[in-house]
Amino acid sequence: MNEPQQDVYTTVAELIVGLNAQGHRKLARILEHRMYKVPWTSSSELFEELEKVLTNALTEYKSLLDNQSMDKVRSIVAILNARASK
Repeated sequence: MNEPQQDVYTTVAELIVGLNAQGHRKLARILEHRMYKVPWTSSSELFEELEKVLTNALTEYKSLLDNQSMDKVRSIVAILNARASK
């Protein structure tokens, strides 16, 4: 597994912990399901789905998430978009 890919997994796992701690269990459960329950054929499929969920979260949770969580979501989306454009 390459470093940027591992960074995505680690950062999303950290985001899930933070979301649960803040009481945003719905978004945390969605991310947990995508990360750990769905049997993806490839990491590319997972990353596409994470990008969709997190891009939607930027709008849906904009007024609910703290700045640190929003920054983490934006960072993950940027990494995923960069991967997709390669």
